[in-house]
Amino acid sequence: MTLQVSPSLVALCVAASLSAPVLAETERQGEALETMIISGSAIDGTVMDVSRSMTVISQDQVERYLDTSNDFGQLLAQVVPGMALSTDGVQSQKGQNNLRGRRIQLLIDGVPQNQSFIDFGQEFNGIDPHNIERIEVIRGGTALYGNGAGGGLINVITKKPQVGEAQHRSRVSASFNPDDIGDSISPMVSHEVTGGSAFVQGRFGASYEVKQASFDANGDRLPSDFRADDTDNLALNGAVNFNLDTDRSLNLSANYRKVEENDRWCPEGGNAAAGTPAHAVHCGVGLDYNAWKDQQNGVEGIAANKEWNTYQNYTARYQDMGFALGMLDVSLYHMRQDGETDTMRMTSKASSGDVRYGYNETQFRNTGARAMVTSGLANTEISYGLDAQWQRFRQPNSVGFQPNTPDIDQTTLAAFAQFQTLLTDRLTLDYGVRYEHNIQSFDDFVVSELQSNAGNQVAGGDVKYDRWLPNAGLVYQLNADHQLFASYAQGFTTSEVLRGVRNTSASSVAEAVEIEPILSDNYEIGVRGFMGQATYSLAAFYSESDLGATLILGDDGVASVSERAPEEIWGVEATLRMPLTERLGFDGTVSWSEGERTCTEDTSKCTAGTVESLDATRISPWKMTATFDYAADHGDYALYLIYSGSRDEFEPINADGKYNTNQYPVDDLFLVNASASYPVWKGSLSVGVNNLLDELYVPQPLQGQGNNSRYIYASGRTVSLSYAINW
Repeated sequence: MTLQVSPSLVALCVAASLSAPVLAETERQGEALETMIISGSAIDGTVMDVSRSMTVISQDQVERYLDTSNDFGQLLAQVVPGMALSTDGVQSQKGQNNLRGRRIQLLIDGVPQNQSFIDFGQEFNGIDPHNIERIEVIRGGTALYGNGAGGGLINVITKKPQVGEAQHRSRVSASFNPDDIGDSISPMVSHEVTGGSAFVQGRFGASYEVKQASFDANGDRLPSDFRADDTDNLALNGAVNFNLDTDRSLNLSANYRKVEENDRWCPEGGNAAAGTPAHAVHCGVGLDYNAWKDQQNGVEGIAANKEWNTYQNYTARYQDMGFALGMLDVSLYHMRQDGETDTMRMTSKASSGDVRYGYNETQFRNTGARAMVTSGLANTEISYGLDAQWQRFRQPNSVGFQPNTPDIDQTTLAAFAQFQTLLTDRLTLDYGVRYEHNIQSFDDFVVSELQSNAGNQVAGGDVKYDRWLPNAGLVYQLNADHQLFASYAQGFTTSEVLRGVRNTSASSVAEAVEIEPILSDNYEIGVRGFMGQATYSLAAFYSESDLGATLILGDDGVASVSERAPEEIWGVEATLRMPLTERLGFDGTVSWSEGERTCTEDTSKCTAGTVESLDATRISPWKMTATFDYAADHGDYALYLIYSGSRDEFEPINADGKYNTNQYPVDDLFLVNASASYPVWKGSLSVGVNNLLDELYVPQPLQGQGNNSRYIYASGRTVSLSYAINW
């Protein structure tokens, strides 16, 4: 079996930053345990059994799952233990974008997509699923890659150029709901071409989809506001690789995606506390529900603004295997996200009655550089280097109010060193440290008219964080087929800093305690190996932080605020892969976790000293998945089963059974997807069915959020047809 392992896995084993693209080969040799051989530039042939849990999703797995759904979150939920169920097309993935109870960091080709300031939970939207070569998931908190990976790291590796004559692949597809094919049919076309000489290779890909309506299992149209429905989606990607000589190479890549609405159906009548999902009303392009209602009631001068978002990534990477000190790897990158919301009603809290209609803009920039050297010394592999990163966030509006969030810039400088030492022929130790110097810069600002503390004058300035972030792990070979592993790592994140600053009552940002970073200590112990032809893993984890952060709805029931309190999270995960027959394969996961926080002061949501369970946006219910693959003589078939249990750890706060605004129970759920693929002419014809049993349900993450506008049913049974041809 051959696996492509990305820079992130190499970095996890031997470095604190992303290393060169590498090749991992797993093979059985007699009774010996299948081990991962990482061959890369400077560490060719070194055995790298990592001391923590990880999941590698191959291109074949990605493409097969695309036959049932383009939902990136659904794929992760099916394959990754501990990953909550998908939000089913809702453009904010809050409630799913956690692993082991803490925020994940998403990378595309090693470029961080998360912003460190305010969590919109929309980074999955920047991914073109048809451009994925593989996905790597490192489970558990780590600061090896800097700010952001509190619960784990997902690195999406895009397709790379290949040597040879030009090879083309074209694909046409359409998905639809059988209850209303005309309004739901969503066509998509994509094309990619790759090829080149031994010196230079190139690849270009493009896809375009017109996403129309979705319908629930009752056949009722779903609201498209907050969802990916009623949008036009364009994705462009390309890469050029230069092999300068036998030791040196230069790779340039670019990814662009734009999502723009073409219609809008607003949610109306949702009541999460009562368990009543919102239904859809047609409000037209560019108006949110409140602005649309005002327009219906005769308010004049409300101009619609079409909502759109763009996601861009650009990278340049130089590698030199003949560098005097080892293997040199240098990367430069620039990422930007831009967008405009629909027109909404903005009511000033500083001056009651001042109502204006307009839109917010979002401008996020992330520019960085990485340099790393990897070398060997006796029985130790060493990687060390430097990171530099600059981020910028702006959120102006079109109506002339103070920006909803203050402008912020962040500069990060970091040094790291990572080691792996073979202590005995059975025991391997990996250990390292990262020193991070982080400066967040604020100008003086006035709290926006839209915030509860509107008009408060806040002195800006620089807020600095200096942190030493250690990690260590052990792998012990019990025998030829089984090994133990254990690890410790510190996680570090400043996510949601702007939620604590934008409506602060403090006179300066330096006095706002909410901006303190989240430091978490993460522990894991596990066993993995072979049982006959089956491979398995079993791991237990524990995480704690003195100043965690839970995002909840504030007293007004609309604005989200971040509450800080000590937290503990724990759980177990298991995976099993085995052939059931010569043609039938099985891949399964089981995961369970729990978490709680201890309130340190009296608030409207929590009494000092009270220990309460973390809500469902942080802790997902226990989950069990099973994937069956069958290779027939004339076709391939797949069946995907996923069960996620219920979770209700919360006490109602009044006699009517109403729950706290951040504590909503979650119902259990069983889903089935299926796909089949057949060779036809020079390509393949595929059919997939999402939600095969036509279950009527609200996605679990949306149940946990308790947001009335996003408390909506999921899509009912949806059929996808596609034909792909290589030429």
